[in-house]
Amino acid sequence: MAYFDNIIIYLRKSRSDDPAQTVEEVLAKHERILQDYCIKEYGKIIPEKRIYREVVSGETIQDRPVMQKLLKELETGNISGVLIVEPQRLSRGDLQDCGQIINSFRYTNTAVITPGKTYNLQDEYDRKFFEMELTRGNDYLEYTKKILNRGRVASVKQGNYICSVRPYGYKKVVIGTGKDKCHTLEIIPEEAEAIKLMYHLYLDENMGFTNIARTLDSMHIKPLKSSNWSAATIRDMIDNPIYIGKIVWNNRKVVKKWENEQIIKVRPRNKGDDVICVDGKHQAIIDEETFNAARQKRGLTPKVRKFKELRNPLAGLLFCSTCGHSMSMKKYIDKKYARKVKNPRLGGIICIEKFYNKGATLNLLAKHPKAMTAIHSVIMAFVAVVYYFAMRMTGKKLTKTGLAMLAGGGLSNLYDRYTKHHVVDYVRFQTGPKWFRRIIFNVSDFFIFIGAVLAVIGSEA
Repeated sequence: MAYFDNIIIYLRKSRSDDPAQTVEEVLAKHERILQDYCIKEYGKIIPEKRIYREVVSGETIQDRPVMQKLLKELETGNISGVLIVEPQRLSRGDLQDCGQIINSFRYTNTAVITPGKTYNLQDEYDRKFFEMELTRGNDYLEYTKKILNRGRVASVKQGNYICSVRPYGYKKVVIGTGKDKCHTLEIIPEEAEAIKLMYHLYLDENMGFTNIARTLDSMHIKPLKSSNWSAATIRDMIDNPIYIGKIVWNNRKVVKKWENEQIIKVRPRNKGDDVICVDGKHQAIIDEETFNAARQKRGLTPKVRKFKELRNPLAGLLFCSTCGHSMSMKKYIDKKYARKVKNPRLGGIICIEKFYNKGATLNLLAKHPKAMTAIHSVIMAFVAVVYYFAMRMTGKKLTKTGLAMLAGGGLSNLYDRYTKHHVVDYVRFQTGPKWFRRIIFNVSDFFIFIGAVLAVIGSEA
């Protein structure tokens, strides 16, 4: 039984598996098959700690971290056998990968166990047969890739979304049944508003990608996979035709290179005729006129700026050997000082700095803009009632003036919340207590403040 105690299970989804099934479903099915085999042969199952699951897709060993971990474990000499569904689960890669796997099992005296046969790679006949299985798997892989690629191209031309990762602003959904079953995209309203804001800031506010990223971060709008936005992400999203209802395929083609004794994969932009761009089955977030305006602006961005001097003297001369992009020069700013005073006025007492506030004072409730709009609406309704009764009073001109200013400033901010889902603030004071220096005002805020003061003074007069 000591032999069984040193057996591990290796699970990996193959291209030959049902494409409609997820990785988790395939691995669970194969685990049941192998555990049933263990019960039949050894009378017990393999514990969880001795099960290796490969959930990432990769053709080579360097793209499969769990396989790398397994091979390292074989070197310890503590593994007597690896239980798999079929030999091809270990590798359908090139001959180099096959040779590495064979040598790892052969010289560590580790058996390859399948429900149909156990391979002892110390034995010449078993080793030859195992090599044939891996080679056959490699040939089948190439054939399968061609078939699957044809299916992907056909599906894309029908307007289906076949990528595994959803784009920002959408979620993947399944439509149709049976043979008509396919994937498309459905708009996520909150994320769609963020995308519209990006285009607004880029076209109407003339912001660069870096400033747009900082603005989104200040509004607590989170990207998909990271904690902060980057200029590159903003640029790619503004250039992405998916937001006008298009499906683009093969825009970046995988190119393999041999460098430093290993295969390197790069994805340069494909400028060939095999790039597919068709109408998708999903709803657009941005209209084509806005999208084309952004593309036109990107094409018209001047290379030479102030004083007719070239900021980067090596621009257009140096290119990356890996990705093919031209060299660019970027100014890095310490985030600690990134929000220092901009455009100081009155000896530095006041500064002008645009800020998109989705919340209240000090950015309260910024993560709940709808709730903030509702609260603002209730307050304005109360102010309207007070204003109505105040106007019916005789005298009290100061109170009426104050309430009028308060109502006007409040309605202005409320209009921005309903139409833009944020308020634009831009005046910051650099004197007084710390909490006061954190507040950013706009003209409406001054009207609200002055109006409230006048209303109080007038009521006591």
